[in-house]
Amino acid sequence: MTLSVFLGVSVSTAAAQLYGDADGDDDVTILDVTTIQRALADVIQLDEDAQKRGDVDADDELTILDATMIQRYLVGVINQFPSGEFLPTQAPTIAPTEAPT
Repeated sequence: MTLSVFLGVSVSTAAAQLYGDADGDDDVTILDVTTIQRALADVIQLDEDAQKRGDVDADDELTILDATMIQRYLVGVINQFPSGEFLPTQAPTIAPTEAPT
């Protein structure tokens, strides 16, 4: 998201990304498990952000263990992921803009 301010600066922030949300719909569901399984079977390609969101065991790899951990989370066997809840976000960036006329 970018906010333009009348002070001649633009502030950009990144939206928080939820671990386990491999399909990017802002919710952790069985569809995220299916998304990971399809990616591992080379049926679909996941972008880097989706792979990071799916890596719930925080080992820097998207594997069937991540899919299994999401399943365990969904049925209540575990109540959190080793990775945490949200991916770290980048600090907001501030850049000069043209002054309003």
